[in-house]
Amino acid sequence: MIMNSASERDKMAVLVNKNPYLLFMLEHFGISLGFKDKDIKEICAENGIDIYLFILIINIFNGIKIDNRIDYLKVDVMGIIEYLKNSHKYYIEDRYPEIKICIEKICKKNSKAVVLINFFDNYFDEVVEHMNYENEIVFPYVINLRDILFNGINIRNKTYSVNNYREHHNDISEKLSDLKNLLIKYLPIEDDVRERRNLLMNLFELEYNLNIHSRIEEELLIPIIEKMENNI
Repeated sequence: MIMNSASERDKMAVLVNKNPYLLFMLEHFGISLGFKDKDIKEICAENGIDIYLFILIINIFNGIKIDNRIDYLKVDVMGIIEYLKNSHKYYIEDRYPEIKICIEKICKKNSKAVVLINFFDNYFDEVVEHMNYENEIVFPYVINLRDILFNGINIRNKTYSVNNYREHHNDISEKLSDLKNLLIKYLPIEDDVRERRNLLMNLFELEYNLNIHSRIEEELLIPIIEKMENNI
C-alpha cells in the first residue's frame, strides 16, 4: 500500500488502521489508545508533542523518505532523544525478553535448538552495548550541543563529533537475518512448528521496528547533529 505524507488533520485512528505498526510509535511517544476521532494536531497538543516531529516519524513508519530540504534545526531534538530512549527501554525490558521466552519454548521441544540460545544471547549483548552507548555518550553530547546553541553554555566535548557516532552506528538488525535464516533454512523441525512460527513472527516485527529506529537516527538525528556542529 502506498502511503501519502501525513497532515495535522489526519485522524490518528485511521492512520493506525492503515498501518498497525504505528502502535509502537504511539507507545514510544507515551500516547495511550482511546483517542476517539482526534486528529494529529489535537493529539500532539494534548500530549505536549512537537507536531512537526510527530508527522516526520509517522512518515518514516509509512515508508516515506525524509525530504533533506527540511530545516533540521527546527526539529525537536529533545523529542527525538526522548522517543529513542523510550524505544531503547521497550526493546531491552519488553521485546527481547519476550523473544527469549519464545526461544526457550522451542528448546523444550527441539533438542537441536539450543544453538538459538547462545546466538540470541550474544546478539542481545551487542544490542545492549549499542543502546547504552547512545544513552550514555551520544544523547548527552547532543543535549550539550543544544545548550551551546540555545543557552550559550559552551562546554562542548571537542574530542567527540557526529563522525564518531556515525562510525559506531552499527546495524543491530543485521544479525536478525541470520537468526531468521537459521530457523527457516537450517534448524531441523521436531515438534516445534507452532513455537517456531511465533518466534519468526516476533523476529519479523522486531526487524521492522529496528529498521524504523535506525532510519530515525540516520535521517533525523545524525543530520541534526551535523547542523548543530556546523552552527557552533
